[in-house]
Amino acid sequence: ERLRHLVDPAAADAAAALLLLAPETPLLWMGEEFAASAPFLYFTDHEPDLGKLVTEGRTREFAGLGGKPGHSIPDPQAEATFRASKLDLAERETHAGTYRLYRDLLALRRDDPVLRDQDRTRLRATAVGERIVAVHRWRGKEHRLLLANLGDAAVIELGEPSPPSPLSLARERGSLPASADNSTANRGNDQSVAEWTLRFSTADRRYDGSAEPVRLEREDAGWRVRLPARTAVLLGGTAV
Repeated sequence: ERLRHLVDPAAADAAAALLLLAPETPLLWMGEEFAASAPFLYFTDHEPDLGKLVTEGRTREFAGLGGKPGHSIPDPQAEATFRASKLDLAERETHAGTYRLYRDLLALRRDDPVLRDQDRTRLRATAVGERIVAVHRWRGKEHRLLLANLGDAAVIELGEPSPPSPLSLARERGSLPASADNSTANRGNDQSVAEWTLRFSTADRRYDGSAEPVRLEREDAGWRVRLPARTAVLLGGTAV
């Protein structure tokens, strides 16, 4: 089943930002980029004897995964299984917000000097609290911080100067202790980012998001970010 058929659409958007802005080459299910309504089922076109074995094997596999009693999986050899998986390309228009989201995230990945760098030694990621993921990436003096909130609205504290990893960079109030990691790979040049700016938000109305504002507030000890529920944001800053 597709992720978008299982979770809140806004949470799926936030997960898409995590996937597409990671340094690894992203792999997408066909139609994922426009929230296809068709499932992505397993289908085959083997000769009858092999096809029978495949169908039986899939049935046994599904039973071993705790399938619901009386619920059968689609027969991979059946034409109906193939037809159910066919994409409706008109959904690129009816689901235009999701399509724009994926296109814009891929453009960010291509054009941003930090995000297009696939060197994973200049990346640190951590869970902040129970439902927020923080990903800190840097290249030279440029820093990016991706905050993906998969839960309710939250407030994140950004320490200053910019620390080596999100373990000390981003803390949900009282939920995560500051951490010190002095390895060369983790230091991020120990650079200080004087000001963070919002570069991207999945809550943007152009993606059919909630349009709730992301608030960046300057504090004496750093920055405070007010994140809407089920939203991913990208912050950018230049070291001084």
